[in-house]
Amino acid sequence: MVARDITIFFDKSITRFFKLSCLISYMTLFVIVFYVVVVRYLQLSSIFWIDDVINLLMVWIVFPGAVLCFQNKDHVRVTFFTDAIGRRNLALQKFFILINYALILFFLLFLVKGIWKLMSIASQSVLPRIPIAKSWWFLPILISAILMVVYTISQILFVIRQKRP
Repeated sequence: MVARDITIFFDKSITRFFKLSCLISYMTLFVIVFYVVVVRYLQLSSIFWIDDVINLLMVWIVFPGAVLCFQNKDHVRVTFFTDAIGRRNLALQKFFILINYALILFFLLFLVKGIWKLMSIASQSVLPRIPIAKSWWFLPILISAILMVVYTISQILFVIRQKRP
């Protein structure tokens, strides 16, 4: 029971953190883009590094948001096989759900491995206009992929333990 409480606490903490992260990034992005539009409309001198910040904020919005969608199953899913089987053959439906999660897990592990390599290469170079490492662009992808791996494994274990899919 303690392990389940820890899992629920971890899950809620991650959800709150990512929602807050997406909200702050989105609000910051809105203010910066509004500023850029006004400055360009009035033909004033713009800040040269603003485009890099906008791109970086987009990455920090999209990938944590993807984790939230994945966690709540709000993402786009192909349910053709499970819908075609319906409730007639629960064992076959459970099999297709497990195959689906196994494919997702394979892809996510491949993504983690690739992003890890990419981050090690990108950490040696900096952005042209902002003096930060390029690996900051890939950090939210790595974090999001690792969390999706954890959620996928928990879903696989849930499907295996449950009587009905």
